[in-house]
Amino acid sequence: HPGYSVGTWSCADGTTGTPGSESAVVTLSPGDNVICEITNTLIADPKIDVIKRVRVFDRDSGTWGPWLDANDPTGPSVTSVDKIRFQFRVRNTGNVTLSNVVLTDDVFDVSGCTIPTTLAPGELATCVLRADWELGQHQNTATVVADTPGGTPVFDEDPAHYFGDSTPEITVTKRVRVFDPLLGTWSPW
Repeated sequence: HPGYSVGTWSCADGTTGTPGSESAVVTLSPGDNVICEITNTLIADPKIDVIKRVRVFDRDSGTWGPWLDANDPTGPSVTSVDKIRFQFRVRNTGNVTLSNVVLTDDVFDVSGCTIPTTLAPGELATCVLRADWELGQHQNTATVVADTPGGTPVFDEDPAHYFGDSTPEITVTKRVRVFDPLLGTWSPW
């Protein structure tokens, strides 16, 4: 079975196998039955994955855009009045429980993220943070570190990008009223 190795095996007729061997010869006469017990050993394959995604609220449409795995520049374009969110998805993609799970980011304070310190195989933890707009190309990287049952650390990192667009977001309309002294009235706007 993938992910396991044959540890030991023994049969009721006294036949035993060498640890790690995958086959044995058991001699049977017609009508004989032999029960064998095989003990498999899990081959630990610890892995952890972090995916950092970015999402922008478009004030013109009044809707949130999709979550983007913006690994490469430029990422989505964001104006100074748009809202930005970052999502961190931490998953144990290995086959053993990981402990001392710690999420960090090279730009943002992620202490408000509630990520469990222990993740079982396949377990997923998600956190969303609000970000402030910055002018120009923005990049930051999330990193997750965890300990294996043997104490060896595993880690992963994932960048996210957005571009802070400096396009002006204000429109000025100038209107003039004129006073007509002969009529004693103001012109309409």
